[in-house]
Amino acid sequence: MTQKKKYGLSFITLAFALAIFLIYPVIFGFPSKLIGWDALGYYLYLPQAFIEGDLALSDTAPVLDAIHNYDLAPTLYQAHPVENGNHVIQYTAGLSVLYAVFFFIGHAISGMSDYAADGYSAPYQYAMLAGSYFYMIIGLIYTRKVLLHFFSEQISALAILLICFGTNYYVIHTASHGMPHVYLFTLYAILIWQTIKWHANKRIKNSIILGGILGLMALSRVTEIFAILIPVLYGVNSWKGFKEKIGGFFTKDLKATLGIAVPMILIGSIQLIYWKYTTGHFVYNSYANAGEGLDLHNPHTFNFLFSFRKGWFIYTPLAVLGIYGLTRLKADQRQNWIIGLLAFTIVNTYISSCWSNWWYATSFGQRTMVQSYIVIAIGLGALFTNPPKLKALRHLITTFAVLFLALNLFQSWQYKQGIIHADRMTAQAYFAVFGKTEIPQNFRELLLIDRANPIFDKTKYSESFTVEFNDGEEYTFTDEYGPTIDLPYSEITEKDHAWIKTSVLIKSSVLDNNSLSVTQTFMHGGKNYHDKYLDLNLSLIASSEDTIWTYFENYYLTPEVRFKSDIFRTFIWNSSQSEVTMKNFSIVIFEPTE
Repeated sequence: MTQKKKYGLSFITLAFALAIFLIYPVIFGFPSKLIGWDALGYYLYLPQAFIEGDLALSDTAPVLDAIHNYDLAPTLYQAHPVENGNHVIQYTAGLSVLYAVFFFIGHAISGMSDYAADGYSAPYQYAMLAGSYFYMIIGLIYTRKVLLHFFSEQISALAILLICFGTNYYVIHTASHGMPHVYLFTLYAILIWQTIKWHANKRIKNSIILGGILGLMALSRVTEIFAILIPVLYGVNSWKGFKEKIGGFFTKDLKATLGIAVPMILIGSIQLIYWKYTTGHFVYNSYANAGEGLDLHNPHTFNFLFSFRKGWFIYTPLAVLGIYGLTRLKADQRQNWIIGLLAFTIVNTYISSCWSNWWYATSFGQRTMVQSYIVIAIGLGALFTNPPKLKALRHLITTFAVLFLALNLFQSWQYKQGIIHADRMTAQAYFAVFGKTEIPQNFRELLLIDRANPIFDKTKYSESFTVEFNDGEEYTFTDEYGPTIDLPYSEITEKDHAWIKTSVLIKSSVLDNNSLSVTQTFMHGGKNYHDKYLDLNLSLIASSEDTIWTYFENYYLTPEVRFKSDIFRTFIWNSSQSEVTMKNFSIVIFEPTE
């Protein structure tokens, strides 16, 4: 390994990048809260364990009070009830391990001040902000160390500059401090550094650190377990080499292998113990929302990479150069790294694209890829160290790198200004705002439908078809769950959404005590999601000409269904089980005209 200057160009570039990140909140203001929405779910282990003494969340009142008092989220969607009366936190515990030091700092400060020592007041919020910057600094320091192992000062400096400002790393860090991506970026940078050190010297210390990092990554997000491909495939460039590498783990390197495996298992067992303590099961699927999940047989890879909604290669085109650059590693580096890094990139991309919510909610570009940018940085370094021999192609690559850097900086600004929407972009909207500093007048009409605040505009939809229960005849029942209409999404529409009008005429004596309601929902695997419950009471209905009958109707916007085969279901819930007579129970489908 070549000796590098301590304060060379790569150090100056790193210092510049860190200065920009640190100055940003001073200029644009500190975020009002770091503990909220999804980040609350990653953090929730700490106040529940060390303040409330109720890690099983048998009493949700304290966290519900915090959500209300500090406006942390609309609901406690980050934890779900289990049969024994506890609530299981949806997210795994790894981020709480990383947050812990800063949680205790915030707790100490709140104890010495007038702020509430409840886990959520200002000292905890700003301690979390400090923690975010701490891990960002550590991650970029290790990024520089890794790059200097491969490349010169100049190339390392260039790769740092491109990763920090030519990708969505910048926006994700400054907009999503509590989220896992920048923390995991740091762990990936340390992982690659430890992979280098372990293969140079397989002493027990290096093994324990490598295993600890892998365990912490998997504890933070279960799918990060595939990061193990990087150290396992180091030095592998053939099937024979792979078999020898795997065999070596259990023969000549057995002691070192155990040094890796033991901390991995111990750290991973934290989650198993938590699940057992909370649910009674060592392994538990804590994602209770049937509308989203990991579907390995139903990838969205093309959209994940190329859609204008959130395509990785659309909003971070520099990643294309980085992936191509992995093939340009020098011969000795390529022999050790190419299989592992490419295999990890392919598997990581595929797994990330198999999440049903493949656009990962509100973010600039694919936030879930940020943690792996150390791999992209290595690829970029290799591309500029060993560019193609064809001069015109070299110039083209340099031009693209400059343009992609400028494009990312400008689009990052657009995103911050709301000119690029956080999750509703379309191709039409993208090109309407491309290069623009203001939002065009028709911009909102070009976006995907606003599912958070839907408004049914009949002028933009046409009636498609009607499904009616019992052919309009009267039907009397006393069951708790009355008649049901089911229809798979594939029969409702081929478009990305539709409106469904449910209507019914009701004759009952219990209309005024909330005993009757209409449920509209989608079902996946026998479980409901995107439920709407509407009471059939006097405040929601309109009388028909026949004063005995009461008419009800409601419009329901279809969700972004997990599968086209998921079923829309609407039914009447009769909680009093009194006699109810109904007729004209039907649904009408309205599809977009454009």
